[in-house]
Amino acid sequence: MTIPLFASLGPSLLLAACTPKDSPLAETPPRLRGGEVAATGRADQIALGGHGEFFHADMRRIVLTENALIAMQDDLMQRLDMPAAAVDPRIAKLLASQRLSAAERYWLRGAAIRSHLAKRDDEDGQRLDLINDLLLQRSGRFRGLLLSDDRLVRLRELLGLAEVPFIGTNYMLRCRTAVVPIPPDFATGTDWKYQGALVTNLVSPGEYAGVYTFHDPQKRGACVALPRGSGAPGSLMGILCQSATTGAACFWDNKLRSAGPGATAIGWANMTVRIRDLQDGDSLRENCTGCHTGNNVYLVMPDDPTWAKLLRRNMVGTDHGNFTLRVKGSTDASSPAGSGSTFRYVPISSQAGWTNTVNQPDCANGCHEGANPSVSAFWDTASPRPSMPPACASGSVNSCYVDPF
Repeated sequence: MTIPLFASLGPSLLLAACTPKDSPLAETPPRLRGGEVAATGRADQIALGGHGEFFHADMRRIVLTENALIAMQDDLMQRLDMPAAAVDPRIAKLLASQRLSAAERYWLRGAAIRSHLAKRDDEDGQRLDLINDLLLQRSGRFRGLLLSDDRLVRLRELLGLAEVPFIGTNYMLRCRTAVVPIPPDFATGTDWKYQGALVTNLVSPGEYAGVYTFHDPQKRGACVALPRGSGAPGSLMGILCQSATTGAACFWDNKLRSAGPGATAIGWANMTVRIRDLQDGDSLRENCTGCHTGNNVYLVMPDDPTWAKLLRRNMVGTDHGNFTLRVKGSTDASSPAGSGSTFRYVPISSQAGWTNTVNQPDCANGCHEGANPSVSAFWDTASPRPSMPPACASGSVNSCYVDPF
């Protein structure tokens, strides 16, 4: 597959089209179902993006291929006719290299488009910026456009930017370096798989708490999202991702980074929650490790049927890949024997006090290290009160973890 290159840093950075713009791309035709249309390679085919998908003006879903994304990016750059002066010179210099992978060139061209559009303040520029954003979000579905972690970090170093557009925040890069799966943007109907609602909601008994999971095919571990309430503004959603191989764990809440310490929850229903826009372990005002302690980061109730799905990999869907809640390695090996793992998770945070220190060994049929006093207090006041305390399983549960690792 030939990817157009920036030929020079001359008056403009025009790209020749690599595919016909008025017909479906020359690739194995995707199977179309009712209400779907094949991608043509034209950026203006995208009328709407949401729930991780592209939609045509008549609301038919656009079925994408890797070539389609590249062609749409070509088309977008041709429409902009970007002058060299409008592109960050660091990006332009990197794009002149002949040694870039397809993924690196795709992401850098997206950064070049963002660099150009950042100098515009008109409605059309905002629309094109959104299309560029959508194109980059969708690249994660295709292996040829997926950046490996070491190349991602290297690009960040070469660009020397505090926040590389679309690649992520400082916190996300630190999580990547620690081999933690990075969650995709959250929306129902996307790569997040709905596993059901919790029967036992310790924090708010009787209220809805859904469990969604994501796994990275290249990393052992898990991402779990717990959206609560109605999903309207004010409804909380926490996202926790943990590496099985390093024990590192990362935290996000659905509060905007830009809103500062007093931010309220933005909700989660009927919208796409962008991970890079959320407060995280470096910026959240509350200390998540006040409750999230033990040999894994999750506050499991093993007798709850939804948590049981995750512990025993009896989940919705057939491909669970590298998904596991168990920590298999960590710099902290102080967890007591019999609590599911001798290793303890390590929180990723630059904030003082974010430590995993509670060590209570007494947990019958332990799936997890014994809960700390904060979590036990919720159990004491829950109505109806669960049969077993947090992290403990009844005798009938027996083996808590079932995974192939």
